Amino acid sequence: MCVVPTYQASFTVTNTGFDMSSPTAWRLYQNGALVNSGTVQLGAGASQQFNFAGIPGTLRFEVDLPAEQGTGAAQTSVAGCVPPPPPPPPSPTPPATVCGETLEIGPNGFPVINMSPEGCEPAEAARQPWTPIQVGGGVCPDWLVYHTNQTGDWEVFRLGELPGQPGAEPNLTQGVGLRVYDVAPSRSPDARWIAFASNRDGNWEIYIGSADGTFQQRVTYTLDAIDIDPMWSPDGAWIVYDSARNGNWDLYMVNVATGVETRLTDNPSNDLNAFWSPDASKLVFQSDRDGYWQIYELTLATREVRRLSDGLGDDHEPQYSHDGTKIAFYSYRFGDNSVIMVMNADGTGITPISDPNGDASLHVFSPDDTLIAYQSDLDGDLDIYVYQFASEQTRLVTDNVIDDYAPTWWCNANIVIFTSDITGDSNLFETPAEPINAPPILVETEATQLTNELESDQYPQNTPADEDASRQRSLPSPPKNK
Repeated sequence: MCVVPTYQASFTVTNTGFDMSSPTAWRLYQNGALVNSGTVQLGAGASQQFNFAGIPGTLRFEVDLPAEQGTGAAQTSVAGCVPPPPPPPPSPTPPATVCGETLEIGPNGFPVINMSPEGCEPAEAARQPWTPIQVGGGVCPDWLVYHTNQTGDWEVFRLGELPGQPGAEPNLTQGVGLRVYDVAPSRSPDARWIAFASNRDGNWEIYIGSADGTFQQRVTYTLDAIDIDPMWSPDGAWIVYDSARNGNWDLYMVNVATGVETRLTDNPSNDLNAFWSPDASKLVFQSDRDGYWQIYELTLATREVRRLSDGLGDDHEPQYSHDGTKIAFYSYRFGDNSVIMVMNADGTGITPISDPNGDASLHVFSPDDTLIAYQSDLDGDLDIYVYQFASEQTRLVTDNVIDDYAPTWWCNANIVIFTSDITGDSNLFETPAEPINAPPILVETEATQLTNELESDQYPQNTPADEDASRQRSLPSPPKNK
């Protein structure tokens, strides 16, 4: 018998024959080496126990047979003692769910944000003093912002010079560190600021950065929650964004002059992807509160919410036209592919504008609202398409076997800016969207290349002031009908 950890060993010798006329020898071995010995003399049927303490390892106890073999004297012993192996280490405790943890990597090494609100909590970190952000009147800048990993992590850069500030720092977000990602930029109306999301402080938060890269300010201070997808209001006073701090997704906005946050929706469902009306009086967003993902309108003055889409399928990423009369979105109502749809701002007149045989998304109204650009894989790879409202015609703008994707517009012309992998890595290109009956271009020879870094440059934003490509259609749950 062994008792661990004191290593107490017990051996019993029993005489099963006649009285022993003289002592007989015993020996104790530890791991094969003699460590103790002695003698024992027992009467017929008698037993003696030998106890040893503090001797680890394999023990063997031997007793010599008595000299008088004919007496039938014998011994019974426990011939060895092997302490049991140490208990296995406890199974590692599964790590706590990190709200919004980004583990999946998408195309070109871009992160995919985990939109599950599991583990998200409303606790707040200590807030830093707020620096008021002053926003002037709207302008049309001749620069854009985009995502690049040329610094070793994903950040938002400016492409183009600032008026009166030649050579200004192009890195507007200044996020530094392994697996630090800065995404989803939205430019302020006066083009002096951008809002963006970053995980630099341990989870996804909203930040503001200056257009010259010299200033960054944290907006949200949730300890374990996801705050993403900011969009600056057309009047410059507010930034709306999505937050999972309550265990589901709600819409919040922050006053950029005071830093004060306001909760806009309070529903046990998920409310996402808010987009401002041109007069900043309303928001459209998507919600699964009625089962399907549907498009809803929120009037800010009254907090009244009403559904706009018709419940015939999952509808996503609503966007007002610049004049506020139309709303574009994509829908799964025709099957597995998403289709670009347009409706009147009151929800009437829902019309598909992309071919349901292709998976289409990332729709953006042109500055004059006469066109919508979008990406689709109709011909087997992603290409840029443009739909013209007046003629109801669609132009295939790019046509190759390499992906062209994530369109945006210059604010003063119907020139579409997009990402293409035609150079072997992702870069930004631009091309006129019209005439609508023009043939597709060869990107490598007919489009104007805007970036040429060896690293990836992608997902541009100029107009509208919303960037959805970096979200990569990540949602807290799959479409209900898929």
